[in-house]
Amino acid sequence: MFKHVAAVVLVANLLMACGASAEQSWLYSVRPGDNLWNLCQKYTHKKDCWLTLGEYNSVDLPDQLPPGLIIRFPISWLKAIPTPVTLSFFSGDVTYQTTAQSSPESVQVGMKLPIGSVVNTGDESIAGLLFGDGSLMQVEPNSSVELDALSLPDGSGYVDSRIRLQSGAVKTRVPERQPKSRFQITTPAAIAAVRGTEFRVTAYDDAGTSAMTGEVFDGAVGVAGTSAAKEPKNVAAGFGIKAQQGKELAEPKPLPPAPEWGEIAALQKPPISAQWQPVAEAVSYRLEILAPAADGGDAELISLTGTPDLQFLDEDMAYTSGCFVLALRAVDAEGLMGLANEQQVCTRDKLATPAQIKKRAINFNSKADWVLLDWQPVASATRYLVQLSADENFNTILAEHQSQEPKLSLSVTEAMLDGFYYRVQAQGEDVVFSDHSLPRAVQVQDEPLKALAAISAFWVLLIAL
Repeated sequence: MFKHVAAVVLVANLLMACGASAEQSWLYSVRPGDNLWNLCQKYTHKKDCWLTLGEYNSVDLPDQLPPGLIIRFPISWLKAIPTPVTLSFFSGDVTYQTTAQSSPESVQVGMKLPIGSVVNTGDESIAGLLFGDGSLMQVEPNSSVELDALSLPDGSGYVDSRIRLQSGAVKTRVPERQPKSRFQITTPAAIAAVRGTEFRVTAYDDAGTSAMTGEVFDGAVGVAGTSAAKEPKNVAAGFGIKAQQGKELAEPKPLPPAPEWGEIAALQKPPISAQWQPVAEAVSYRLEILAPAADGGDAELISLTGTPDLQFLDEDMAYTSGCFVLALRAVDAEGLMGLANEQQVCTRDKLATPAQIKKRAINFNSKADWVLLDWQPVASATRYLVQLSADENFNTILAEHQSQEPKLSLSVTEAMLDGFYYRVQAQGEDVVFSDHSLPRAVQVQDEPLKALAAISAFWVLLIAL
């Protein structure tokens, strides 16, 4: 649940020995157009930095730096100390790159991502990023983001976070804090700059032109085009905006209203069913399935539908999720996602699967009028469903019976005389079910006739003697 984007890397917190003393260094990967002069101006406070930085890095031509060359900056020279980002959670196919040229690598929860890292998500995959100021970013499926600049000056607490979103979508929550921090997301079509807000940005191709949509759910976002020096548009909570590369920014417009839920049970047996009232301006709907993440954010799985109803979550996922929140949004013709209506739904722990008692296949007398079926009891089960079938795959169900005990006495019917299979499912309160047990064969043997034949053979042999 990866797209690869151009990226260069600034790797923080590496140690380098310099003579008798060791000083921590910041490594920078040169980008096109860089030289020692502008790098010193941008990143350091050291006087005449460019005169000594070349010697420090054994660079003879300070105005000619080939892209990809690694330049070391002593930490004591820097205006700001770089702060890595923590990968707080992920689901599905997620990788990262330390440079645009490096191979994708697998991620681990808790790993530190330095400046310049590229995070990629595949189909049905998400990743959560935790920034130095407490900001949370969720990278949605089929997205690629580069950590362009991250800094934390000593003592001030100010955080400057800049991210490049080449494709896909991210949803971000930036906390209100003092001193205020800068959080900026750049796409090929526009730049979104925020201070204390919850918002979403999507970068995509619109008929060959780079485009961006942005939705603001809380706070405010300033959006500016990348191709012209125009005044940015202020997008307030409950509004969205669309930008296209090379074109004037559209005016912010109200987001679609939150859909109204239909009847939805708070406790369900998977698959979960959800229905809602149609929204007039909606061309589709998005259902976000939210589960708490370890860092206090949301782990999110996303389903899209064109109709106001949906069945989702396979059985295994639903049972392992426990309780989760459904956040339902309408999507308009421009791709703007609306406000959410949330509903909590819970599933219960699945019951253990009943196990039949391990003994030979049951044989019963064709002259008998009953047969006993049994199995191991299951904790928390209030009843058992017993199914009978003529075949091992249960394509043809002969009968279904319920029992409150882990055994069942059945009257023998004509359909059972050719032999049959049975399986058991444990059931609990509030639509809690187990899996079906493995099938067990029941065979018919004419025991009285066999016994009579054996006795007759004995007497014949005795008389012959």
